[in-house]
Amino acid sequence: MENQIFDKLNFASSKAVLLLEGKLLIKNNFISQHSETIIELLTKSRKERGLIFHHGTSLPMYFAIVLACFKSFLSDDRDHAEFLEELNVGDLVLYENKRGVYDGRDADDKIIIYYNDKGGTRTKNLVPVSLANRIQPYYGNAKSLDGRGIKRKKNVKTVLSKLFKIRTDDIKSVIRNSVVVVCDKQEADRFINHITLLVDQLQVKIGDVFPAAYYTSNDIDYYSGNSAKIDPLIKFTNKLSVARELIIEDRCIETLLINGTQYFAEDISEIASIYNRSSLKSIVMLGEISKGLNSKTITNLENLKLFIWKQDEIVFNNVDVLNSENVHDESRRLEKLSENFLNVEVKKVGVNFDLTDELVKCKHELYLLSRHPQENEKKTLFIKKSFWLLNLLEKSFFPIVQLEKMVAEKKVNAPSPDKELQSLVDLKGDFLGLSFEPLVQDVLDKLELIKRKLNETNPKFDYLIDKFRENKLVKRKYSIICAKTYYGKVFLESVPPHLREIVGKCDFFTPNKYSSNMMYHCVDVIGVWDWSKLNPLLISNTKSISFLLYRHENKRFTQAQDQTKKDLQFIKENNMLEKGFEIDNRQQHDAISVNTGLNEEYIENYLESITNNLNFSMILDSLRESYSAGTQTSEIVKVATLDTGEQLFLTQFYSPYVFDIDRQSVLEKQVSSLTVGDLLIFTNYDNEANDIVERIMDIILESDDCDENFRESYRKSLHWKDVLRNYMKKKRISYRDLSYIMTDVGTLKHEVTLKTWLDRSSHIVGPRDINSYIAIAKITRDPEILNSPEAFYYSTREVRTMRIRILKYLGKNIVQTYNKNKGAQEDEILNRLPIDLAKMSRLVEIEQLTEIESLAIPAHLANKPIIL
Repeated sequence: MENQIFDKLNFASSKAVLLLEGKLLIKNNFISQHSETIIELLTKSRKERGLIFHHGTSLPMYFAIVLACFKSFLSDDRDHAEFLEELNVGDLVLYENKRGVYDGRDADDKIIIYYNDKGGTRTKNLVPVSLANRIQPYYGNAKSLDGRGIKRKKNVKTVLSKLFKIRTDDIKSVIRNSVVVVCDKQEADRFINHITLLVDQLQVKIGDVFPAAYYTSNDIDYYSGNSAKIDPLIKFTNKLSVARELIIEDRCIETLLINGTQYFAEDISEIASIYNRSSLKSIVMLGEISKGLNSKTITNLENLKLFIWKQDEIVFNNVDVLNSENVHDESRRLEKLSENFLNVEVKKVGVNFDLTDELVKCKHELYLLSRHPQENEKKTLFIKKSFWLLNLLEKSFFPIVQLEKMVAEKKVNAPSPDKELQSLVDLKGDFLGLSFEPLVQDVLDKLELIKRKLNETNPKFDYLIDKFRENKLVKRKYSIICAKTYYGKVFLESVPPHLREIVGKCDFFTPNKYSSNMMYHCVDVIGVWDWSKLNPLLISNTKSISFLLYRHENKRFTQAQDQTKKDLQFIKENNMLEKGFEIDNRQQHDAISVNTGLNEEYIENYLESITNNLNFSMILDSLRESYSAGTQTSEIVKVATLDTGEQLFLTQFYSPYVFDIDRQSVLEKQVSSLTVGDLLIFTNYDNEANDIVERIMDIILESDDCDENFRESYRKSLHWKDVLRNYMKKKRISYRDLSYIMTDVGTLKHEVTLKTWLDRSSHIVGPRDINSYIAIAKITRDPEILNSPEAFYYSTREVRTMRIRILKYLGKNIVQTYNKNKGAQEDEILNRLPIDLAKMSRLVEIEQLTEIESLAIPAHLANKPIIL
């Protein structure tokens, strides 16, 4: 069976051509070998596990999903009529492109289906069991027994017949086997909405061939092409926990595809829990090598096959083929990534700073202070503040005075370096006479000295300014990788006016959020950091990588470089793609001796670890002192530490706004889906609501141009919630009780769904189905909702549309707001309003994320950045 599927899968792979947005995806040798690898992982044995590294393109995911779908279709050996056993008399089905009612079988074992003909007359149809594959269960919302609203899927059976060499009459209507794909929601949408199969000049959308849906923890969103809402062959989700639940509940899921190192680089517990599950025949993980090389997955999962691209087999396509207008840009980008991977230039730029020894000594003294046996509660605070200031001084690439100015003007939400240094001076008074007082004084002296030196100028800043000045007239795209998000903003404010335009086109990233979607002429890396999230030696979307290093950073760079060689050598020795993986031409050869004793990397990692722990402990202590009995509280599920030094206490049903750098769009995320490196958007008002969309909504409602009908719709979007909350309060019922009551009146809603509706931190405008409003009207007996539940359905839909419009406006304008010279999004309504995003919004990055239990804080402190 496996050999037959292998042969058929290879044939289908060679036969099918993929189009993205109507343009060709070229099967170069990278894609061809990638496809062979996927086929091997799908068919070689009953349990295959593989990790495939690539260089930052979506194409491996697209081809992997298509091949997994082919495999699920081919491996389903169940009888074509087996699904009939699960149908009950009265169930809706699709037959001959019409909805009908299944009425069992007659004495001759023929299938009975009723539907209405064109004149509305009820017609009985008797279908032989041999033609059961022309029948499909229908779980959609429509109830009429006719063909209204049913999309005719042209060419689908013909394409399947050609792909798999089977007769059209033998194609099943229901495929039980399926594949779970864990990926970003936007990637799933793009795949279903824009990937087309081309077979012998016949085109079909992938969603019309293989039904698909997107799963969250409490909902299913069926994609176009699956109007019948049958069990999807492709099950998308962006959470491994949801994937795990699906796999445990459904033994027909054969394949798990995971796209993105963010799902497996750090925490592998979810994968480990299903890794050896016998029903799961294949697990395929795809990841960008620069972000996944240090993944725990590589060494912590047994029998994991590793696949990495081999330099000696990269063959470039004919330039004429790539330049064809029928070829998609993503294929051209893959070619460019491969070329850069082979030829990238790695530069080590030595930046002179005469106080580099003081930086190292200060760090060492902080380490000694942290290990000093004499305890003092103020000592921990001194270490925390000193380490923050030392990090700023070492990793900055702008004059400190510019940061100070922007903090004072509230252009940057960060601690003031001057005030932090003064607070250290004040703390010193608490250590008089203690045995570690000399250490404290030494740390202070060095911090004051280094800060004075970097106050008005910065050697890394000077180097970059000279570089931009030399290339002012050259059209090149640059990127800078730095420690914190707001560092880029401070740098932009620091550059001379005549360079603002060219520097404004530079993209700034932190290691957590580096994107390979854009091609760069050069990437400048500021200093050396922990390369577990991003290994800059391995990025492929640039021709040149420059590391800006102080003298003491050379040692850490060499250590990181050597570790990269070891990691690549391990993969090379275990690479399933036979021939060796050469790495020498991407490495510097000017080796620097490394001290294997107590080195700076160990000290820095140690200080980072203890200050993080100190931060968290001090935060919790501060919270416990901040409220008394009777204070309204909120239950916290996660605590985020931001790059500004602030904390964010997150409740379960809060939906933060996340800025997606790659797509320049704003998304609403569940708290459970947040990751380190996410960029969150808040308002810039300390004493007002921190929900920026609601703030813009308020401006719209207060505007003289606001339509009264919209004001009424907004009022209705609040009214139904107030009515339902008051009903629960009056009846003293729980969400579980309400769920039972909703079911009794004909609308099944899980208690978690009801909580998300009514939670004040949630952004749910209202249910998306009219039946929910009818049920709410019946339950609460509210006269206004009873009079017209439809009006509430349409009102919430209108408000939801406006929220989406605001999110799009935010996404397109946020880049310009943060000093990028790109055109802002025009909106005929929003552009007329007094909305200044530069003053209204603030962008913060999650640096640390901690799950927490049994923590309640004052409600007014939840879901907004605060400093404790």
